[in-house]
Amino acid sequence: MPRGVPISHRPRGNRHLLVMNPDPSEALDWVSKDIVRKSITVSYRQSQRLVDLAKDVATLGGSHAEDIILPDHLDTQGIAPVWRDCLDDHEKVADWLTERIQEIDRMLNRATTIAVLVNKEADVEPLALTLNDRLEEISLAAVPCKDGKVVGNDRDVRVFDIQHIKGLEFEAVFFIGLDETLEKHPELFTQFLYVGATRAATYLGITFYGVFPEVLMPLSSRFAEKW
Repeated sequence: MPRGVPISHRPRGNRHLLVMNPDPSEALDWVSKDIVRKSITVSYRQSQRLVDLAKDVATLGGSHAEDIILPDHLDTQGIAPVWRDCLDDHEKVADWLTERIQEIDRMLNRATTIAVLVNKEADVEPLALTLNDRLEEISLAAVPCKDGKVVGNDRDVRVFDIQHIKGLEFEAVFFIGLDETLEKHPELFTQFLYVGATRAATYLGITFYGVFPEVLMPLSSRFAEKW
């Protein structure tokens, strides 16, 4: 099944969606007012490590971390996400990304879907070009996905503005300059991080232009420096 396409276009096995309108809770009252209702979120395409991180991010943002259950056929622990600080220009970011992508390539020994998320549209093409110069040496390519358009093929590393990433899914996702996100959206940055983190199925990487923000230190035990 190809990845890197809108989730709504992909079948999810024998899964059925029932939409009740108005409020589903009220619609159940005709059966019995004693029914206990609980909310369950199912993560279909994430490793346990990334599910745990997503729950921590939700808690960090002040939200209630619902129980997230992996389907039986995806019983996988996964590997820890990675992060790195003080990558303050495209050259340093591209060097770090290339090392991580090479690690993924060696671990999988096959083509996979990879997305790089930046904070603004103006960074999409410059970072893609800088990264592409390095990836060409290992027979890969980085392509700019301007305005969220999914271009290239599954072997390419796609660079997006994060605002366009909702509804897409990749095996590996890299979030660039999370401290810039925090500075621009102090009340919303955990939501941006949650969306970015839940786009990755197995591999997640995060970079910072400056030092690690203090507010993210509660997440540090979830991260490693490299794979």
